[in-house]
Amino acid sequence: MHDDPEVPPSPRICNLPRRNPAFTGRDELLRRLRELFARPGPAGTRACALYGTGGVGKTQLALEYGYRYGSGYDVVWWIDAQRTTGIEMGLSHLADSLDVPAALHTGERIGLLWEMLRERPRWLLVFDGAGGEDALERYWPPGAGHVLVTSRNAAWPFLAEQALPVERWSRAESVAFLERLSAGDGTADALAGDLGDLPLALAQAAAYVRAGSLTLAEYRERFHLYREKVVRARRPAGYGQTVMTTWHMSIEEADRIRPGARDLLILLSFCGTGRVPRALPADRVDVLPQRLAAAIGTAADYDRTVAALSTYSLLTAQPDELVVHSLVQLTVRAGLTPAERRAWAETALRLLDRALPEDVGDSGAWLAYRITPLVLAACDIAGAYGVAPGPIAALLHHTGRYLNARSDYETARRLLERALTLRETLAEPDELAVADTLAALTGVYLNLADLTAAERVCRRALDIRERRCGPSDAKVADIMCDLGRVLRERNRLEEARQRSDRALQIAEDAFGPDHPRVADHATYLGIVLWRGGRLSEALDAHHRALRIRERVGGPHRLASTCKHIGLLYRDLRRFDLAEEFLERGVRILRSTLGPDHLDTIEVEIHLGDVRRLLGFTEEAVELLVRARRQRELKLAPGHPDLALCLVKLGTALRDLGRLEEAEEVLLRARDIYVRTRGEDHPYVAESLVQLGPVQRLLGDGRGAVETLRRAVRIFEDNYGPYHPSLAEAWECLAPLLAERGERDEAARWVENAMSVHRSTVRGVDWEAVSPPPAR
Repeated sequence: MHDDPEVPPSPRICNLPRRNPAFTGRDELLRRLRELFARPGPAGTRACALYGTGGVGKTQLALEYGYRYGSGYDVVWWIDAQRTTGIEMGLSHLADSLDVPAALHTGERIGLLWEMLRERPRWLLVFDGAGGEDALERYWPPGAGHVLVTSRNAAWPFLAEQALPVERWSRAESVAFLERLSAGDGTADALAGDLGDLPLALAQAAAYVRAGSLTLAEYRERFHLYREKVVRARRPAGYGQTVMTTWHMSIEEADRIRPGARDLLILLSFCGTGRVPRALPADRVDVLPQRLAAAIGTAADYDRTVAALSTYSLLTAQPDELVVHSLVQLTVRAGLTPAERRAWAETALRLLDRALPEDVGDSGAWLAYRITPLVLAACDIAGAYGVAPGPIAALLHHTGRYLNARSDYETARRLLERALTLRETLAEPDELAVADTLAALTGVYLNLADLTAAERVCRRALDIRERRCGPSDAKVADIMCDLGRVLRERNRLEEARQRSDRALQIAEDAFGPDHPRVADHATYLGIVLWRGGRLSEALDAHHRALRIRERVGGPHRLASTCKHIGLLYRDLRRFDLAEEFLERGVRILRSTLGPDHLDTIEVEIHLGDVRRLLGFTEEAVELLVRARRQRELKLAPGHPDLALCLVKLGTALRDLGRLEEAEEVLLRARDIYVRTRGEDHPYVAESLVQLGPVQRLLGDGRGAVETLRRAVRIFEDNYGPYHPSLAEAWECLAPLLAERGERDEAARWVENAMSVHRSTVRGVDWEAVSPPPAR
C-alpha cells in the first residue's frame, strides 16, 4: 500500500504530479534505479534513462521512484521534455521555487539556476518524454545531483550513465493487476492477452470496470463486441485495435454520462503536447463549437466534464493543467474523419491565438508564455491534417511577435521564418500579411544583431506596403522607422535620420500630434539625432515623447524615454539629471518586467556608468558585474549588447585601478564589435577610447597613443570633425601627447574638445529642464 497519494514526498521543493494509487509491479526496475543513484560514482551528475515504447509505463515508473525515494532529496522537479519550450518552462518554474531573481521568460535564467544547483547536491530532475540526447544536451544540469529521463529513444550513450529498458508487463503482473478488480472468475489471463499486457491498456480497462461496476468477464465481452467497430479504423502504428478499442469504449461511456466530454478530449488532443493549462479552454468558450461550449460554459460544468474524462482515465486532472497521454491523443484523432480533423485543428489554432495577448508588449499578459509549447505542436498537427497554411501562419506570426517581445529571439526567428514561408507559398499570397511578417522579422534580426538580414526583410516589407497602401499609410511609417533603426546601427546616420523624420511626419498626419505612435517615432528620431551628435535637437525630440508618454502609453515605453533622456544628459555632462532619469527608468522596468529582463539590465548598465562619473565607482562596478553576468546568460557570447556592458565595466575597473581586468574586458568588447560591426564602426572606437588610458597606466604609452589615434580616425571618418564622441578621445589623447613632448598638438586637441562641449550644450534650454517626478 502507498501513503496518501495526494501528499507529496518530503523535499521542500517538489512539483511531482499526483501519485498513481493503482501503481503496481516494477519492483526490479525500481531496485536497479535506487542502486544506481545510491552507489558511489564519478563526480558530476548521475543519470539514468528509462526507455521503451509508448504505453509501457515509463512515466508512471519515474513518478513512483520520485515518491518512494523523494525523502533523500532537497529538490525533486518534474519537467515536460517533449519540446524545447516545455523544458525551458519547467526549468524556469524551478528557478522561481529556488528564488533565483525573477525574469519573465524561461530560457534567460537557466545559468543562474545551475549555479544554485551546484550548491545543492541533493536534487533529482526528471525529464519526461525526451526525444533524445540532442534535445537535452544544452539543458543538462551540472553538479552532483541526479537526473532521470523517460524516452522512447534507447540511445543515451553520453548523457546517461545507464539506460534501462521498460518492457510490457509480464503475464503474471498483468493478471495480478486485473485480479485486484475481480478475482476468481478465470478471465484475467485471457483479458491480459487481449490487451497485449500493455500497462496503459490494462489501466484503461481497469478504469472502465470500476466506473461501470463490471466483472472482468462482462468487460471482456463488451471489448470483443466493440473491437469489431474499430478494427477498420485508422489506428496508431504499433498498437493495433487493442488500444483503440479500450479507449473508444471509455470515450463513449464518458460522453454518455457527461455530454460534451468527448468534444473536450478531442480539443485537448489537437492542442499539441499532452499538458494543457487547465484554464485554457474554459476562458475562451466563444471560439469553441456549440456543444463543447455548453458543456464547459460555467466553472461547475467544466469541472464535471473534466471529472467524467478523469473517471475513465482518459486524462489526469492536475490543479493547473490537464494531462492527456500521447497515445490517447493519437487514438482520438485517428477516430475522426478527415473533415472533422481539419475542423478541430482549426478550432485549436483559434483557441491558442486568442490566448495570446493582442498587445504583445503587455507585460501583464505574459503568463501566456505557458501555451507556447502547445502552439508549436498544434501547428504541426494542423499541417499534417490538411489545414490551410493561412491560419497556421497567422498563429506562428502572432506567437513569434510575442516571443520577440519576451526576448526569446531564436524561437521567435524560427516561428516567423516558418510563418513567412507559409504565407509566401499560398496559391494566392496575401501580400500585406507577407509584409507584416517581414516587418516582424526585422525586429528579431535586429535583436539578433543580423543587420544584413534585417535590412533585406525591412526593405521588402516597405516596398510591399508603399505599393499596396500608398506612401502615407500609418504602417508604412512603422516600417520606415524600423528601417531607420537598421540604418542607424549600420552607421548610415543621414539616411536613418531622413527615414525617421519622414516616419514621424506620417504618424503626425495620421494620428495627430499627441498620439502614442507619434511618441514612438519621436523617440527613434531622437536616437538618430543623438548618434549624429545633434544633442539639443535629440533632447527636444525625447522630451516631446516624454510629455506624451506621461499621459498615455505603457510603462515600458515611458521607461525607454527616461533611458534616452538620461543618456543625453550624461553626454551633456549633467550627471545629476542623467542619474535621476535612469533611476526612474530602472524603477519602472523592475516593477513591470522584473530585475533580470534584458531591458532592465540595459538601463542599469547606463546607470552604472553614470554612477562611476559621479564618483561612486565601487557601486558602479557591482552593478555592472551583475549586468555582465545576466547578459552572458541571455545573449550569445559575441552579441554586441554584451560588448556595451563590457565597455562600461572595463572603464569602471580602470577607475578602481584594476588595470589587468580592465584591459581584458575592453579587449573582449573591441573584438566583439570588430566581428559584428566591422573594424571601422564607431562602436569599435568607443571601446578604444576606454582602452587607451588603460594601456597608458599599464606602461604602454606608445600603444595607448596608437589606440587613441585609431579611435579619432574612426570617429572622424564616420561622424565628421566635430562630433561629441571625438571630445572624449581628444581629452584622453592630449596628456599622452604632452608627455611625449608634442605639446602644440596636445593643446590643439584640448581646445577642440572644449569647443565641441560648448557647441553641444548650445541651444539647450536649461531653464526648461526639470528632473523627472518621483514615481
